[in-house]
Amino acid sequence: GVTKVDTGGEVILVDTGSYAGATITKSVKINVPAGNVAFSGLPITINAPGGVVVLRGLTMKALNPGVGTGVDIQAAAAVFIENCVIDGWSTGVSMLVAGELYVKASTIRNQTSVGVRAGNAGVVVSVDGARFERNGVSPALYLSQGKAGVVRSLFAHNSWGVGVDNGGSATVDQSEASNNTTAGFSTDTGTIRVLNSTVTGNAIGLQNFGGGTFESFGNNVVRGNTTNTSGTITTVGKQ
Repeated sequence: GVTKVDTGGEVILVDTGSYAGATITKSVKINVPAGNVAFSGLPITINAPGGVVVLRGLTMKALNPGVGTGVDIQAAAAVFIENCVIDGWSTGVSMLVAGELYVKASTIRNQTSVGVRAGNAGVVVSVDGARFERNGVSPALYLSQGKAGVVRSLFAHNSWGVGVDNGGSATVDQSEASNNTTAGFSTDTGTIRVLNSTVTGNAIGLQNFGGGTFESFGNNVVRGNTTNTSGTITTVGKQ
């Protein structure tokens, strides 16, 4: 369907079943209607310069657990991941090029390395209503350069929840980081701002372990962590 549909068209998966991944080279929407299950054990590679790609309702579970990247974005103007499950890869989603990445109402879990990795000065990430659970040795959401906005999302039982470095900048709003084994929200050499959020049960709640900037608004709940804060955390008010 992806190879046959016109540029900008939509592929609708009307049958529940197992599918074999895809390489996407143009603007396209892949849509799994509610009530159907479209399962893929092979990755989706997106190499669509200037294209807009929408993945909606897919279940991406690695055929070989802990290996590969579920959604590998090599070129695109914008990629939308909506109502998807990405489970058991080394990296769930990777975008190391400039462009826009939107993750909405999706579950990113059980990756051995990182849930979502974005690394480019021109990348902009928006996360809304997502669950990051039991991802591995790197932050569940790892922003190396670029910008990110996170709202209404859960980061639970990962190594880190959100991690920012290399001059990246992230704002986290109305979210929860709980029971992460290293830290809930963290920066090394980037900027992170956290507001209206709950941080509990982590080894470290709020962590600034390098030369970064960490701003915690006065309306966060940071309690019950082994260490609530580490490094320079600046408490600020709304403006």
